[in-house]
Amino acid sequence: MSPLNRKLSFILVSVFFFLSLVSSAYPISRTLAEELNNYVLASEAANSADVSIYVADSRGVPLYQYNSTMPLSPASNLKIFTAAAALYYLGSDYKYTTCLYGTPIDKTRGVMESSLYLVGSGDPTFCEPFMDNPTQVLEEFASELACKGLRLFTGDIIGDDSVFDREFLGLGWKDRYMLDTYAAQCAGLSLNANLIQITMTDGVASFFPNTSIINLIDKTVERPYTAVKVTRKRDSNDVTISGALSPYESGGALIPIHNPSLFTLDAFENALREQSIYNTGETKLISEINSRYKYSEFVELARHESPKMIDILIPMMKDSDNFLAQHIFKTIGAEQLGKGSRENASKAVFAMLEDAGVSVENLVLADGCGLSEENKTTAKQLGELLVYMFSSDKFADFIKTMPQSGVDGTLKYRMSNIKVRAKTGSINNVSALSGYVETLSGDTVVFSIISNNHQYGASVYKGFEDNIVNIIANNG
Repeated sequence: MSPLNRKLSFILVSVFFFLSLVSSAYPISRTLAEELNNYVLASEAANSADVSIYVADSRGVPLYQYNSTMPLSPASNLKIFTAAAALYYLGSDYKYTTCLYGTPIDKTRGVMESSLYLVGSGDPTFCEPFMDNPTQVLEEFASELACKGLRLFTGDIIGDDSVFDREFLGLGWKDRYMLDTYAAQCAGLSLNANLIQITMTDGVASFFPNTSIINLIDKTVERPYTAVKVTRKRDSNDVTISGALSPYESGGALIPIHNPSLFTLDAFENALREQSIYNTGETKLISEINSRYKYSEFVELARHESPKMIDILIPMMKDSDNFLAQHIFKTIGAEQLGKGSRENASKAVFAMLEDAGVSVENLVLADGCGLSEENKTTAKQLGELLVYMFSSDKFADFIKTMPQSGVDGTLKYRMSNIKVRAKTGSINNVSALSGYVETLSGDTVVFSIISNNHQYGASVYKGFEDNIVNIIANNG
């Protein structure tokens, strides 16, 4: 055999040896990729929408990709970024604190010679499921002041919400969302998930929680039946109730409030009055400043701590709660860069992703919850973050937050036949599912599936997601 033939023979043997190693080491991936590709190319969903798919093993080795770097709107899959960053920066034991500051109280006269400051940290837990009575903490604060002997203070009731900016809505939130409970505003002081229940009975309006900041315009007419409509102007608390109202029934609605900080402060003033505590000044929010106000010259009169961050992340993820997500997102910006804004939160999330080795090219975080269609990410970015979290020391907490198929959250009625922990996502013409699935051999596979610009109903695309995950689960 000539030297050239011997060289060619050696190369061929080496190639066949390498291929045999690849085949034996990754039999699942070769079969899986083929089966997934056949299904995707033939599917009604992939042929009627923009679709991005990324599948990898738990080490991050890609098993299948389809338009994996196409930037798409992820809907609530964006909450994966928020949850991961919260654990990365804040930790599972992080707690919000709400404090009350003033000067020493002269118990002999029942007087305090200063304003009273209610200082928020962005705590979103003054609501169910964290407390049955949303005004409980504010009432406890007022009661503590009464127990300290306070009856009058010579100043203002000031709400300090400066931990966050006052961009109460997410970037790109549509006007049609403004009366939907899933689009509640975000603020440094929040109450009752920043929602208000308005009820009309016999021509008289009542509010829960009680407030004076609503300018109610009653356009109802008496009829033997009740069918009312409630509207609120964007960026105002001018609320109109119109339609038919029976004298024997009540009508109304639960809607987001505008300016949650003022809403919270107003409720605190009501709690003070219930304890017969009065002041000589106004009730107002602190002037917007670039950094948080310092209270070292004051006395801390009361303090409340929230549940731990992990206990807030779990309902945020499992129930896909936009209100919680927005507050946690801005909290990350506040803790890392001194102010809770979309820009600061985005910078912090980008920094985490870069540390995790995840590309941020074309990534847009218009909010922290996924409601804005201006959000953009790729299946590969989500998948690579999930791989990073899998090997992170935060994974035990992170996986607790993910809905479990057939068990709870937004996956309670999906894929009960397999073991999946994943985040769902759905807004107009957008569907997404990203998370972890256990294969028949017990291996964990990471997946992310995003579809935009739907031509059919949501069930087509959610069925597409479920079928892909089932194919993964049944390989191996």
